[in-house]
Amino acid sequence: MGALDGRETVPDSVGRPFIAGAARRVLYDEYLPSLTVPPDVDPDHYAGQLFDRWANTALGHRTRQVGSDGSVKLRQRVPDPALLHLRAGRMPHHLALTVAAYLCCVTPPPGFEPGPHAAAMADPARERLRAIVAGAAPGTGVRAAAAVRAVLESGLLGDGLTEHPEFAARVAELADVIVRNGPAGAAADALLATDGAPRPTD
Repeated sequence: MGALDGRETVPDSVGRPFIAGAARRVLYDEYLPSLTVPPDVDPDHYAGQLFDRWANTALGHRTRQVGSDGSVKLRQRVPDPALLHLRAGRMPHHLALTVAAYLCCVTPPPGFEPGPHAAAMADPARERLRAIVAGAAPGTGVRAAAAVRAVLESGLLGDGLTEHPEFAARVAELADVIVRNGPAGAAADALLATDGAPRPTD
């Protein structure tokens, strides 16, 4: 999200309220319910430590570094919590936003410029995913649900999410919002949907 917003560093990214807000929502609403937290761990204290580290300008972590190897990182971090919510009848909007932002970075649709920080991300799956997207929906890129389904069916996030076409459809919707309205617009869409308010239609 930071790279797509033109932010070079992680501290600069979390300084953007919409990015910090999305990070908090995915952590509290979608990750924590999927975990068994040890009794001696205070989730609020732990989250505070995370945000303190992310905001530390002395560390200087670059968005292109954090975003690199996303195909490996997302496979480890997205499927289990996403499936927990989907099987319970809940859409994990912020996990879908995570996948949408990743796809916009590594497989940007024609006419969409993800920015230099996204373009600099190294990912072993980049060329394979671009070929899959192009073959599934020529000329439309990740905005097409068919393209997202093809990416998920390729095994990017394992096998379980292929049983939930509604997740692929939501990823595609949010990717389209990123293309049309930027990452801030997509974060607002995910937040409104999570809170049960009417979602923007344009």
